[in-house]
Amino acid sequence: MEYLAQKLGKLADFICDYGVRRVNNLMKLSTSIKTLRDKKIKDLVAKESDIKAKLLRETEQKMQPLEEVNLWLTRVEEAKTKVEAAITTYEHKGDDNCFVRFRQLFELAESVEEEVSKEVEELLGKQFQDGLVMKQLPAKATLFNSSSLLRIRSTMTEKKVEEIMRLLKDPKVGKIGVYGMGGVGKTTIMKTVNDRLAAYFARIIWVTVTKEKGGIEMLQSMIAEQFGEDFQKNLLCENDKEKRASMLSNELKNEKKLLLILDDLWDEISLDKVGIPDPQRTSSSEGCKIAVTTRSLVVCDSINTQVNVQINCLSDEDAWNLFEAIVENDDLLYNQEIEPLARDVVRECGGLPLAIITIAPVMKRMKKAKQWSYNLDKLRKSRAEIEGPDGNVFQLLRFSYDHLKTERIKKCFLYCAFYPEDQQIKTEDLIEYWMVEGFIEEEKNDEFEYNTSSRRDEIGKGLDILKEITDSCMLETIQEKEEEYVKMHDLLRDLAIRIMREDYGFISKAGLQLKQFPDLAWEKVSKISLMDNRITFLPQLNCPNLSTLLLRRNGPTLGFFAIPDRMKLPSIKFPESFFSQMLALEVLDLSQSDFIKVLPSSLSELTNLRALYLQFMRQLQEIPSLAKLTKLQVLHLGGTSIKELQGLENLASLKFLNLDDTSELNYIQADALYKLSLLEELHLWECQFFSDKDSTCIQDLTHLRQLSIVKMSFSSYENYLKAIAHIKWNNLTDFSIKLCVDSEGSVELAHKMKVVSVYGLDIYNQLSSFCIPVNTEALLLSQCDIPILSKIPCINSAKSLKKLYLEFEDSRDCLVMGNEMKPNMLASLEALKLEYFYELKVIWKGVLPSGCLRNLKSIYVDSCHCLKNLFSFKILQQLKNIEVIKVTFNDEIEEISGLADEDDQRDDTLIHEIALPKLRILHLRDLPNLHSISTKAWVCESLKIIAVFGCPGLRKFPFERLSALKSIYGTNEWWEQMEWDDPASMTALQPLFMDCDSNSPDIAELGAF
Repeated sequence: MEYLAQKLGKLADFICDYGVRRVNNLMKLSTSIKTLRDKKIKDLVAKESDIKAKLLRETEQKMQPLEEVNLWLTRVEEAKTKVEAAITTYEHKGDDNCFVRFRQLFELAESVEEEVSKEVEELLGKQFQDGLVMKQLPAKATLFNSSSLLRIRSTMTEKKVEEIMRLLKDPKVGKIGVYGMGGVGKTTIMKTVNDRLAAYFARIIWVTVTKEKGGIEMLQSMIAEQFGEDFQKNLLCENDKEKRASMLSNELKNEKKLLLILDDLWDEISLDKVGIPDPQRTSSSEGCKIAVTTRSLVVCDSINTQVNVQINCLSDEDAWNLFEAIVENDDLLYNQEIEPLARDVVRECGGLPLAIITIAPVMKRMKKAKQWSYNLDKLRKSRAEIEGPDGNVFQLLRFSYDHLKTERIKKCFLYCAFYPEDQQIKTEDLIEYWMVEGFIEEEKNDEFEYNTSSRRDEIGKGLDILKEITDSCMLETIQEKEEEYVKMHDLLRDLAIRIMREDYGFISKAGLQLKQFPDLAWEKVSKISLMDNRITFLPQLNCPNLSTLLLRRNGPTLGFFAIPDRMKLPSIKFPESFFSQMLALEVLDLSQSDFIKVLPSSLSELTNLRALYLQFMRQLQEIPSLAKLTKLQVLHLGGTSIKELQGLENLASLKFLNLDDTSELNYIQADALYKLSLLEELHLWECQFFSDKDSTCIQDLTHLRQLSIVKMSFSSYENYLKAIAHIKWNNLTDFSIKLCVDSEGSVELAHKMKVVSVYGLDIYNQLSSFCIPVNTEALLLSQCDIPILSKIPCINSAKSLKKLYLEFEDSRDCLVMGNEMKPNMLASLEALKLEYFYELKVIWKGVLPSGCLRNLKSIYVDSCHCLKNLFSFKILQQLKNIEVIKVTFNDEIEEISGLADEDDQRDDTLIHEIALPKLRILHLRDLPNLHSISTKAWVCESLKIIAVFGCPGLRKFPFERLSALKSIYGTNEWWEQMEWDDPASMTALQPLFMDCDSNSPDIAELGAF
């Protein structure tokens, strides 16, 4: 009995404790629910949004989330569902029988207190020690837009493309070689193959090797780059050659159905030493296949290719068709006198596509038979003038070079050879070099100044020169996002290097992996490029005629890639007298050479110097006084660690000054900026000195009458307002202003526009004072507690505003109130982007007055989790010029266009279809609750691209008249679940569908802001 009583006592205690705990939970239920709803879940959603935002930006940089992060996001979604269910149950507590309801409340209280709340707290407290992302997410393939590369569809070229594709699909063939003489079109053919097989292979890796980059270590580095920065760094840190090869081999073996293309391979290589698995030793047809292009069959034999495809010159018919396609003037070519001469010119090109492409633009300018006859004779006579294996090709290319219109255009063309082989050259950088070299101005104005033109005028002239060269097909043009590049064919570069050396005394040793200065007759050299080498030893040289020294990107690097952070970076000292024997130097570029901490005192003796480029020399801490460099027109110190800048006040000729990201700079003479009366372009972004002294500097800037481009940042709202009030913004062609009050900001809003970015300013309480320049073209407001747009006077008075980017707002439930807008408000706005509006329930209410947002072309909405739809039918119908709609990471959105609120629904019900005549791109991503784009038909005659990812509930399209549609991107899983009212629609759209990854670069950049 005593034993039983003891057990019963313990049971009673347990029941009592359990009961007390349950009662306590019930008593706290109301408070717990309120805390969950008003605090914890909001904090969790905010943290989720922040993490998704970071992930979005990282994935745009080709990074991918860690599995730990994906699991956390999944648990957050589950927790949100539980919280919503708990709140719903609690709010309906009076609906059932009281005894049943009492039991349910006990269960709810226990669940909330002991499960849901703890789970939310655990998720809130989660720290990601290893960050959010892992190595670079590899692109499936780099596409080259091969349709524009093949100027004609010649029978021979098409047959070669089809033959190579057939071989690469053959499971018995693992390695093929594509060989032929330089300029015959090997790379163009392989780029076409690459594009056409992008969907067949799981992945294609393209590596351009070239003469300079053919070493084993460099080749390993370039292949490793394709697997992400982390893997590349780990590989380069491994000193053992065999281990390095094994690491690369294992990474390549992990890839399924991979094609590795090695373009322009010059020397024999060992696949084993590089770390490329030999397909002939593996039984799986799903492994790695290899294709190489080369000028030598011997190179193909060195890797034991199973099949070799020779690319021959064009037939007479194909050569004529190519020439005809470029000249584009049948009246000229089929003139009775000119046609036989034209056909002779084509025959002189020997069927070589590169020769035809460069000579045809020259001949199309000849309008008379005598001109054709004269130039044909020149072409024939030049055949024997250049010796060597490529002599015949060179004489054809030399003919095109000789016909560049002026000496300065020729020099501008030759300058491209100062860059490494096969490098994409940023046109902005190239024109900058031409300007400081004096190539753009035809004559010097006097012996002291090389020109008096404004930089803006010179840039315009430089663009004209560049067009002249590209129109002559001497350079290839490349467009990547907002940046423009040019590229020089390796044969044209070889010719340019020869002409520079023989005619001008210019030397190019760029990208040769040199570890020391080359052995040259330095006293005769006038310009030299040693870009992209590994030079760390700096000798004493006698260079009395040297006017240009380009040492950009030099130091103890591995290939073109910087030493990983974990490896010790040595610091190399200049000899103090290094520049003493280079007193004629006019252009000096040491930029991105991270191994230099101190520049020698002899730099102060370079009194003829016009341009000094030291940007991104991160270790650079000291430079000598620049007081004697009175001819200096360009000074770039951005991204250095310099502490003092002495002598700036003496640089009266200075036109360009860049002190961006100089966080250590704390001394410049007080009135230095005031004295730079010719300054046209000034960059002071994140400049420590300006940050400390900006109020004084603002006064100095008002005296700079030539200033046309300004970039500056502020931490003080007071100084920001002074700048807005005093600087003559209407005189500037471009500006970029950043104000960071209580937060940091790094969003690059727009390129070559008049931009204002504001972070952390309480605009709601600063409405009377907040202002921006009236000619602002792009505006970013982040964490600024903004009111509805019609309440911000400066936005509505900015008549040139084209881009508006609003992010991180947690108190705004509506952005545009139609009844408070005035006619023509925001009439110039072309792009609107909204991100992380945590309480935004509707973007617009009511109807827009006449002219409001009439030019809006693009709208982007990301991480606005309270939105149910993007547009009411009436609003969308008013946006006739909309071209891009992009909606991403919105948890609650159910449709893109739907019924308005109750006050406006009557107008919406009268609408039967919505005409969007200019809509080109619709991009929807990660919208888990989206079930409809629209219940009204969308008439989209210009719609070209539809991209849908992470929208499992979207089963139907509302579109009509899709005559312009080119592509539908998504996953097979989603596409197969689509429902069709008319089977003919599916049949018509199926060929346009492409299964792909939402993180691929092509998709991520669709409709970029």
